[in-house]
Amino acid sequence: MNYTIIVVQFLNIIDIDTTLLRLLALLPALTIHEAMHAYTAYRLGDPTPKVAGRISLNPMRHLSLLGTLMIIFAPIGWAKPVPINPYNFRDYKWGMVLTAIAGPVGNFILAFLVAIPLKYVEFPADSFIGHFFVQLFLLNIYLMVFNLLPIPPLDGSKVFLAFVPARFQMKYEKWMADNGIKLFVAIIAGDYFYAKFTGVSLLGGLLRDIATPIAAFIHMLV
Repeated sequence: MNYTIIVVQFLNIIDIDTTLLRLLALLPALTIHEAMHAYTAYRLGDPTPKVAGRISLNPMRHLSLLGTLMIIFAPIGWAKPVPINPYNFRDYKWGMVLTAIAGPVGNFILAFLVAIPLKYVEFPADSFIGHFFVQLFLLNIYLMVFNLLPIPPLDGSKVFLAFVPARFQMKYEKWMADNGIKLFVAIIAGDYFYAKFTGVSLLGGLLRDIATPIAAFIHMLV
């Protein structure tokens, strides 16, 4: 799968006040995201992620050194891509779609599990654990929402494949391969500089508008 991308710039609502806390929250969020991609691909017929050792909850299997450093020092970061061979899937199209959506689903599940102690345990106001759980809860929701945007190379661009008619599928995938990264960089850079000049991140606002009702929904479920 393509890189799991985190744009820390857009997560200012989380208010992660230390680099340590940010990294601690990112570790399980990234790990479950990538492990779910790997496990789903394997279950759908592709042994490539298992051979690569990516069906694992060990964060070191998934972290990218450069991506991690970027998370610390820049407003963007990533984990290592999960290698897959879609031609091993029993159904090419749905193998791609289900493998892509598995990562965000993993983040939703983790957010749901973290919401349980947040709702039923009274943490002291200065509790490190309580603060960590809040960050982990919100970060998983934002990671899920961001990766589901239908912009290559995000997972959402693969999920969108489910809605592409068969006769256009090859053209869609070729267009993504040729132009996806360019489009992604243009959107991120454009929003970054727009926010620098205006103080408003349009993409950040979109993410908040989507993430807020999802967070409320999870809180209601638990």
